[in-house]
Amino acid sequence: MKKIFTTLLLTILVAAGIWLVQKRKGQLQNLPTPTPPALVVEEVQPQKMEILQTIELLGNYHSLKSSPIATKIAGWIEELKVEEGTWVKKGELLVRLDKSEIEAQIAAQKAKIASLTNQIKAQRAQLAAARLDVERLLASLARDRKLYRAGAIAKELLEAKEARYAGAKAKLLAAQATLDSLQAQLHSAKVALKSKERLATYATIRAPYRGVVSKIFLRQGALAPVGRPILQLIAPPFVVDAPFQRGVQVGMVAEIQGHRCQVAQILPKAAQGLPVARIECPDLALPDGTPVALTLIQKRIQGYALPLQALYRRGRDTLVFVRRQDRFVPVPVTILAHNQTHFIPQPTIRAPVAIGSREKLAQLLLRIER
Repeated sequence: MKKIFTTLLLTILVAAGIWLVQKRKGQLQNLPTPTPPALVVEEVQPQKMEILQTIELLGNYHSLKSSPIATKIAGWIEELKVEEGTWVKKGELLVRLDKSEIEAQIAAQKAKIASLTNQIKAQRAQLAAARLDVERLLASLARDRKLYRAGAIAKELLEAKEARYAGAKAKLLAAQATLDSLQAQLHSAKVALKSKERLATYATIRAPYRGVVSKIFLRQGALAPVGRPILQLIAPPFVVDAPFQRGVQVGMVAEIQGHRCQVAQILPKAAQGLPVARIECPDLALPDGTPVALTLIQKRIQGYALPLQALYRRGRDTLVFVRRQDRFVPVPVTILAHNQTHFIPQPTIRAPVAIGSREKLAQLLLRIER
């Protein structure tokens, strides 16, 4: 009886479970399909305006003829003929160095040349005597060889004569080698003399061109090391050199401290791995080497402009979402010019466009592509 009751209870429970599952399944099937929440984006109307596309650069104002005047030989400054602000002509004396040391070296070199000249004269006499000795012994050896073949002298006498001839010949070769060495030393000494005489001319420093002394670094009585500037000489024209990454061309207008200047040249050389724009600005008067901030106008374009928030970039594509009736359509565009807030696209867009964050525009594109 108990076993029958348990079986009946289990059957009732299973039936109730099946009924509940079927009921829940029916309820789920009757539920409405969920719809994603509406995506709200702002839209704006394109505005006709002129856009100046600019970049900010930092340049250096300097003269194209700016030369540090230094010495090629170390020496004490004996006389300084100019002051800061002095205009000088080309070839005018700027600095005179004490050249007593180099003059002493020149005198020593001349004495060395005279000594070598005398040694060469004596060596030539020795060479001539050695050559005569060789010739005399050679003639004597030829006679002794004939006598030996005739049996008139012993072999030992012939061998002794050949040994004397070999020794004289070696002495001649040594004398010639000594003469060659002395002549080489004389040539080197004369070259060194010319070099020292040329160095002596460096003790007098003259202006390489007409200009003005902008700075004096070393005064009279100071020691001027080789390569260290004594003074700075500058001359017009003055320019601004500004390194840039890209987007600069010859002819572009630059605004510098209220002056309108122009890019005259893109230098082939690089500053810190970047090309350099050389900007001519004749009305700008600043101290040589002054750093200046400038605004370079890259483009000036009129057209229908859109806010930068309307741009969406995906890979290499640049898109703008344009209102077409009741929906937005992604349109590929090329940016003709831009500033800090707006851009002008190509093709021209006159219809309203969507604006928003990148995340919101990405959601908009995802819904359009579904």
